[in-house]
Amino acid sequence: MQSFPRIEVDLRPAWSPAQTGEGHADIAIHFETRMPGSGITEDRLFPIDGFPAASPYLNAQLTSQNAHVDWSSATLIHDNGKETWHKWYAAHEPQSLGWKTGKVYSDLSLAIDAAIDGEGVILADNILCERELSSGQLVAVDQRTIRCIWYEIGLDKNTSGSSAPAFFKNWLLEQAQYLRT
Repeated sequence: MQSFPRIEVDLRPAWSPAQTGEGHADIAIHFETRMPGSGITEDRLFPIDGFPAASPYLNAQLTSQNAHVDWSSATLIHDNGKETWHKWYAAHEPQSLGWKTGKVYSDLSLAIDAAIDGEGVILADNILCERELSSGQLVAVDQRTIRCIWYEIGLDKNTSGSSAPAFFKNWLLEQAQYLRT
């Protein structure tokens, strides 16, 4: 594996990506829909494809009748709004308004913890929820997926192609290539 440049990483979770450029962040990684429209070059890093998941106990309760989930009455867990569940329902359960119900958490980690605790069904994915899924804390309730969002990586447009941030961006894109197929 190719080595990456010696850099200092300062991670800052934020609703809006940091400003990039001289005196600001060198790289921004954020949702595609929240990246600034100008001043940076953007590359898609990886998609988030969500599927319903829950704690094993809740999954057993939801599917105990006939292995079919009644999506009109399932308790949902939303991460920062109900739009993503709305997309899932529109694609897979268009007659149901079940997406309008449930608990909304302002942070994904809180939503994941609530799902692990059996509070409801979350739209999980194999990237951000990999640890919880592989450990069995969350299990798939339904295999039907929806593209939730893309994560992007962005650099200031004036960044030199031979700079450490550009080298790191290219290295990270190479490492994440398998996630984009």
